[in-house]
Amino acid sequence: MNDSPAGRQIHTAKSNWIYIIVGEVKEFSRDELVKALARVEGIEEELFLAAIPIPLLAPTSQIQAAMWSAQFWPTVYRKNNPLGPHPSVFARGSDEIKDSASLWMALAHEVAQQGRAAGIGEAIGCVIVQRDDEGSSLVALAADARWHQEPNGLSDAGLPMTHAVLRAMSMVAQKLVRHERKGNGLPLNIPNLEYDAFQDQPLIPLERACYEQEHPNKDGYLCHALEMYITHEPCVQCSMGLLHSRMGKVVFGKHIAGTGGLSSDDRPDGGGRGLGLFWRRELNWSLLAWEWEGDSLLELPPISPTTHV
Repeated sequence: MNDSPAGRQIHTAKSNWIYIIVGEVKEFSRDELVKALARVEGIEEELFLAAIPIPLLAPTSQIQAAMWSAQFWPTVYRKNNPLGPHPSVFARGSDEIKDSASLWMALAHEVAQQGRAAGIGEAIGCVIVQRDDEGSSLVALAADARWHQEPNGLSDAGLPMTHAVLRAMSMVAQKLVRHERKGNGLPLNIPNLEYDAFQDQPLIPLERACYEQEHPNKDGYLCHALEMYITHEPCVQCSMGLLHSRMGKVVFGKHIAGTGGLSSDDRPDGGGRGLGLFWRRELNWSLLAWEWEGDSLLELPPISPTTHV
């Protein structure tokens, strides 16, 4: 309607025009639209019909909002990005972890291999580190343990409470509890269970060596602002666990399109858009997440694309 000065004058000045927003053009034909509008009182025979592109998502910057408003439809930038934080935020986070990310991801792969060799679970490993001005330091690590103590081996999925992410976060919690009880002069009593549904005690040599070390920072809430490196994309259960633990950053090695909870990418076979739980603004926490690229890491035994990590 604004292709000419005359058109802009007609459609922006005070006039007798009636503007009706109808809907998406794919929902009806032009003939159907004309027939439906003909029943509106005051509509003349000559209808002015125009299709206006409307952005599907919110603008991710002030510049983009102004550009879309000029070209398409009025939009407002509210400092939100439905698919993740602003690129500048990611850039700063990438600079912080780039020098040591390969080290921690390689350790996660080593944990995965050791856990798989021990037969306690799938080839999935997880490492949690703390970063400060002096660099990064190891806090906890864990392998997947879904097959350890599994009753009669009847479940194809294994125990969901024993995924590597949940085990690693639980070990962080145990270190904090151990420090608190020690500071208050109280003994740390570990229950002697014949069957443990959570399997959050060390089971392999790497886990035992890390578990014996003290937490480098005893203050704060559970995993607040810590970093996690995991060989595979966490499932929805573990992704929500990351949010509840207040994890700061996550780097995962292999995208699991069918069951993963962090990625925002479209799911295969028409399964809809990924959940993108790392940056859902309706939740009360968000974190930074990266998918590992490149072939610098050792290849792990394959897992089913329907596996919940």
